[in-house]
Amino acid sequence: MVNAINCDIKNFAQNVYGKRIFCFGSGKYFRKFVSINPEIQICGVVDNYRQEKVVDIETREYSIYSIQEFCDLYREDCIMLITVRGFEEVVDQLDEIEELDGMPCFFPAVFDERFGISDDSRAIMIEQIRELSERICSDKQIASEEITGRKGYQICEYFERSNIGGSKARTDIIRILEKEGYLIKKIRCYGEKSGILQRKQEKFEWERVFEEVEENSIIVMQHPVPAEPELPEELFLHMKSERGIRFIIVVHEVESLRKTYHSAYRQHEFEVMLSIGDVFIVHNEIMRRFFVKQGIEEQRVVSLEIFDYLDSSINAEKKFEKSVTIAANLDLKKSSYLLHLKELNSLLIHLYGPNYDENIANNVLNIQYHGSLPSEVIPQRLDRGFGLIWDGDSIETCAGGTGEYLKYNNPHKLSLYLSAGLPVIIWRQAAQARFVLENSVGFCVDSLHDISYKLDEVTEEEYKQYVQNVEALSQKLKDGEYFTTALKNAEEILCPKYQ
Repeated sequence: MVNAINCDIKNFAQNVYGKRIFCFGSGKYFRKFVSINPEIQICGVVDNYRQEKVVDIETREYSIYSIQEFCDLYREDCIMLITVRGFEEVVDQLDEIEELDGMPCFFPAVFDERFGISDDSRAIMIEQIRELSERICSDKQIASEEITGRKGYQICEYFERSNIGGSKARTDIIRILEKEGYLIKKIRCYGEKSGILQRKQEKFEWERVFEEVEENSIIVMQHPVPAEPELPEELFLHMKSERGIRFIIVVHEVESLRKTYHSAYRQHEFEVMLSIGDVFIVHNEIMRRFFVKQGIEEQRVVSLEIFDYLDSSINAEKKFEKSVTIAANLDLKKSSYLLHLKELNSLLIHLYGPNYDENIANNVLNIQYHGSLPSEVIPQRLDRGFGLIWDGDSIETCAGGTGEYLKYNNPHKLSLYLSAGLPVIIWRQAAQARFVLENSVGFCVDSLHDISYKLDEVTEEEYKQYVQNVEALSQKLKDGEYFTTALKNAEEILCPKYQ
């Protein structure tokens, strides 16, 4: 039997951090929900009657699954939104499926006044919901359910007006930590332009969370914080010295290396993290050496190797095509090399991503733009050629702040390509070039001009071998094996009993 969530839409949005949300029904109620709640990320839609594989709404595509396909995707972190009015029939159907027993369900049309349902009708529906389930699962229970064998806590920041947890890399780590026994503790952030009252509220949020954690616990924090709150350094240090709290810091970005977004605040935040961290999980060996140079003992820095890319879909069969795919933020301010792609007129290029500027491929036949797709959809679309890892200002070499940063970081697009089963092409000086070569999942170039003649030398048999090698890594990335291993190494450093 499914569990009905009985709360208003605001509380629901604030308490589903890191969950995988699906909708049952792709009709007008679904469209209404997406249009009035753009901050809630939807992983896909279940619909018994639609023949299409996707539904388009306001430049976004949502994959459509049959109920049987959803059962294969279902995990304990899933929540189903019933986006049809006749919900009793849907719940009856779900209750008959053993694999979905206990699945939390929310009814947005009932609990969100913006759908325009009358008060009388809503009251009747709420009573029906209560009668449909013997177990009522509150919003607080979804977010704070005690985990058997809990190891510690994870701090999850969210913005005042949004439930968006940030990048897929962040939300994947939230899910892996939750699976590994780390209870979520949320911090509401208000952003860098916050006033005095909001700053006081942020401080209260931090104090509240630290009052709730047990002594001698492990707390995992992801760095940098998405917003720019005033980090309570004294409180952090007090927690360490007086309550025995130990911190594992998961490093996503080092802004002093990336330079593009570096600021006095980000530098201070980095120094705070260095001062409180007991163990640091960083991208790779090159970034690991950088942290050692900052004064962190070598044994306290763990190399991740590569970011995972959690995904339950089956990889599309790969087509041998002498082309490259770029799936990324296509903002020219970040990656102005995109403007020069038209100079590579002998190379077929597929583009995916937000912030596309028509000047990139204006009147250029060899560049094809395929839109901006959700992170849950795009892996299934990458079905040919090679994925490209490149950044910066030039096609001659990776130059500029974001280009030079490839010498240190693990670009998440590499994880996307490999999890989708796509071989890759990477800048020879990139930190992850070694990973690509050691696993034989692609090749390196010094300049984008080199790609065409390199592809001319690749045979179909060689391409199939690349694909086979990628598949050996793909499932590991989808299952979260790399971060899970790094986390266990960090736990072993802090407390050998975990092993």
